[in-house]
Amino acid sequence: MPPLSYYTIGEDLGEDELPPAILPLREEGGNAIRLLTLREPSSPNSDTLSLEMHLSTTSEEYIGLSYEWGQAEPDDPIILVNSRQVQVRKNLHEALRQILEHYSNHRKQRHGPVVDACKCRDRPEKDCYEKASGPWTNLGDSSFWAKHDPPRLWIDAFYINQNDHKEKSSQVGRMNTIFSSAKLVLSWIGLPRDGSNDALRILSMPSEQLSRLAATGGLTDSLVVSIVSLCERTYWRRIWILQELFLAQKYVVMCGPESIVSDSFDGALGLLLNRLSSRPTSENHDRISRSAANQIVVSKRMAKFCTLSRWLSVSLDANFQATVPHDYIYALLSISTDNRVPMSKAVIDRTQIIVDYDITIAEVYCQLLSSFQTAPPLDGQTSPSLLKLALKMGLSHQEGVALLYSEHLRRWNACWTSSVWGV
Repeated sequence: MPPLSYYTIGEDLGEDELPPAILPLREEGGNAIRLLTLREPSSPNSDTLSLEMHLSTTSEEYIGLSYEWGQAEPDDPIILVNSRQVQVRKNLHEALRQILEHYSNHRKQRHGPVVDACKCRDRPEKDCYEKASGPWTNLGDSSFWAKHDPPRLWIDAFYINQNDHKEKSSQVGRMNTIFSSAKLVLSWIGLPRDGSNDALRILSMPSEQLSRLAATGGLTDSLVVSIVSLCERTYWRRIWILQELFLAQKYVVMCGPESIVSDSFDGALGLLLNRLSSRPTSENHDRISRSAANQIVVSKRMAKFCTLSRWLSVSLDANFQATVPHDYIYALLSISTDNRVPMSKAVIDRTQIIVDYDITIAEVYCQLLSSFQTAPPLDGQTSPSLLKLALKMGLSHQEGVALLYSEHLRRWNACWTSSVWGV
């Protein structure tokens, strides 16, 4: 029997069927989520990752995993889920393997000095370890894993049946609850490259140390370029990443074995940009400032101002990407601050936009246009942005203009009818 693949869930099966490895979301009230517990290999010679899936709710403590899917390949690796073979994409496999490595290191240390030094022999070993463990600063700290032993993960690839548009449409609306309820979000940006280890080392420095490094010339151009490369990785430009990190209570940026907590990452980027602004050449400063990574950091700082119109502007300016065109709009709905938001002279009522992956791209785009409370002007400031969005969603220039004009005409006719007939 060929391995089951999470990105082909539902193929060659009945409409409501899922492979045995994937538990159906059947719970009263529709509040069930699929969580996965990462297990260490059963034998030292085993190289296959193993996870156990169970149904739970967002009230259970869990870690959300944020990552870039990447392209499906025939030779993608195999893992075990509930003892069944499941094929996953390489990037997810690399993330899981790195998480397991951190967790395994913690397990090896668990019977070390921290526990032995504890005199509470009548208490469970885990309680003693947690009592002795202090605050954690990265995933290399055992104090983190003491609080997440074993680690329970929420992974979108196993949560939503990607081939069932009905389930996808309903579950996408719950993503805000899932990521805001997660105890922590792991932000996997990929394996080390382009000086990423040096970049994270710099960004992990205390603010005073980073300031001294910049003031004394230690922050060389090559180090800055490494940070630029880190901030310009394609991970940051996935449209769903905006929601996943914006809603996170706390996130940890993971790049290979290195990691940095969100507070340190956000603060270091701000300090770095301040220091770079005084340099004669501003190219690196501008690239970091415009990067999708920095746009996410800035958005978290000004959360109450993040209206749908602002998110649309951010996604266009920072060139965010989506595999499914619908998501250029759907991924932004739950992180918008209000139901009626300004976009230049127009106002959007986002309650009129219904998540439905069965409708066409043009219909999704028309939903956005019709949600404006005033007609988008064809020659005003709003129209160029809306036309740019149409092109980004895969519509032609001619289609975008026609849909804008059609909406403008519909509004004008409605206004004329109201003024003439008083209705």
